[in-house]
Amino acid sequence: MNKALFIFASRAQEMSPEEIIKNIPPETLRDIKSRDERPFFQAFVTAHEGTGTPTVEGETPTPVTWVRSAIQSMKNVVTRGIKGFAGHGKGNREPIGEMVGQLEKEIDGKLSHISIYYHPPDKVEEAKTYDCCSNEGIWELTKGVGEWIATRLDKLAGVAFLRRDETPPALNGANKLGMVYAAAAGNTPPDQPPGKGIGERMTFQELKQEIKNMNIHPSQVYTLGEIQEDRAFSGAFDEIKMLKESNQLLEANIQTLTNEKSTLEKEQRKAGIQPRFNETIKTLPKNVKIYIERQFGKADFNEYSDEELKGFIDTQTAEYQELVKSGAFRETPEQPGIEIQKFPEHKAESPRFSMDPKDNPILKNEYLGANNGN
Repeated sequence: MNKALFIFASRAQEMSPEEIIKNIPPETLRDIKSRDERPFFQAFVTAHEGTGTPTVEGETPTPVTWVRSAIQSMKNVVTRGIKGFAGHGKGNREPIGEMVGQLEKEIDGKLSHISIYYHPPDKVEEAKTYDCCSNEGIWELTKGVGEWIATRLDKLAGVAFLRRDETPPALNGANKLGMVYAAAAGNTPPDQPPGKGIGERMTFQELKQEIKNMNIHPSQVYTLGEIQEDRAFSGAFDEIKMLKESNQLLEANIQTLTNEKSTLEKEQRKAGIQPRFNETIKTLPKNVKIYIERQFGKADFNEYSDEELKGFIDTQTAEYQELVKSGAFRETPEQPGIEIQKFPEHKAESPRFSMDPKDNPILKNEYLGANNGN
């Protein structure tokens, strides 16, 4: 059996003021209230079932699993009066609170040991800023496969209060549970356990300050819909909506103008090379010129350079010759007004032949040759 002194940090959750007060022994509460009319208490999880990686004195950090029996052993070891300090440290540390109550509770399916602490009036504001509790205890540890198993608490030397953003917890599920000011017991008989009404809830200002201390954001408390319905914010959300719609319309207009500008620039650049285009194709045959002029009207250019223009004309000339060769176009004599004509379509499953030589693909070349010779 091995023993080790280690530091175990825990974080905070929620526990009702009534439940906190109910778990403080009546005589302890009366004694505190005899010297503090408005005592302040906080509840922390000191340990729970699960696996974490605590700081072990003299050891390399190794996972430790706290089994259920280990948590159950705490109630027989932890005693009221154990001091709570502001952080870890050696030597004489000034306590800012003391343990006055404890209980076991299932939280998220894990058995947890919860300790309740009383903080003197001059330590209350500082105590509120801590959201982690770290127990400084000696545990019985058994070696497992790649981890230690905590089976029993031997001694709890003290408790350190920490801030989660400064000291991450060893067990993510161990949290600070709540706080409460205890008011006068009213008509509750002194020999009766403190009941309903003894727990005084925090004032609104104290609650606001605690929410700030815990770094809680509105989205963690309210839904977006609830925030939008708040009168203080609804106007701002309406303005944001109007601005968003206006911005979308503006972006659409900008895109339209951009497209129009791009089209205009292309047309201007194309018009700029029109004289060069006309000059380059003027010596080509009539039908070739007609074909290339049509293609030029549909074409897009990147650089509008002489080299690009020449490449376009050469490509279109070659394409035209291929179309003529394949029979897609019929050459005609170069006469004014005559355009390129396409042959009638012929269906393979039902071929049709015309006795007119100019319409018969078989006699076409002979016919065209005879006419071109005239």
